[in-house]
Amino acid sequence: MGEPAAAGGFEYDIQLTTPPPPPSCPICMDPWTCNSDHRICCIPCGQVYGRSCLETWLHRSGPHSAECPQCGAEFCRDVIINLYAPGNLRDGCCRIQVRPLSSGVLL
Repeated sequence: MGEPAAAGGFEYDIQLTTPPPPPSCPICMDPWTCNSDHRICCIPCGQVYGRSCLETWLHRSGPHSAECPQCGAEFCRDVIINLYAPGNLRDGCCRIQVRPLSSGVLL
């Protein structure tokens, strides 16, 4: 049983046994990848999407630019940036590598 709380209740240490779902694209809700058409990317406003969703959004909005689906900031195809975030992806294609520096400190 947990420790008594100040207000007469009990506090419990609850540990999640199920991992949280992988981060996903707010347009289609599918998980991002790091090497397919739906790779993780962002636009200048900082919002993050799957690249294929952003390109589809842009194509449907007009020939030159579109508004961010979340904040409305304008963007064009030239400013879509691919992101490389292996700590956020769970599709097995990216790995965080730890290697020693010459000083013996680990990265």
